[in-house]
Amino acid sequence: MHLMFVCTGNICRSPYAERRAAQLAPELTVSSAGTDAMVGDPMYPEMAEQVTRRGGDPDGFISRQLDPVLARQPDLILTASARHRRWIIEDWPELARRTFTLDQFTGAAVRVEDATGPDLIDRVHRMRPRADPLGDIPDPYRRGPAAAAQCADLIDRHLTLILPRLVG
Repeated sequence: MHLMFVCTGNICRSPYAERRAAQLAPELTVSSAGTDAMVGDPMYPEMAEQVTRRGGDPDGFISRQLDPVLARQPDLILTASARHRRWIIEDWPELARRTFTLDQFTGAAVRVEDATGPDLIDRVHRMRPRADPLGDIPDPYRRGPAAAAQCADLIDRHLTLILPRLVG
């Protein structure tokens, strides 16, 4: 299964989620991209520090722009915000069944029993959960180490709930 995370610049939230998911669920193929990527940039230092503190490896990460080729590769796209999800679905409506905010997917997935992997994605899609902007992952860019740590904690809470179900 291929899981992709998407945020704005692809230097904070989505690369953090990518590297942590790869660490926590090595069975998955994990990637990330940005809707307005800072193409070619490394991971934001404060988020790279959070990855390292939690046992992951930020080395070698390079930001990239989400494009039609990348968008069609993953089985599941999880975005940092409702705005990112709308951006993807407006450009590629056929991806709606497998594109969710991280909060939206987690909230629905924990309510679905006895489903894992692709079946879980299909069942969450059929539930048609609402993408609530109140569940957006706040962007820690240029907001200091405390904001980076809070962002990392929030992403980790989501990952610990959904990764075992995706690997299942």
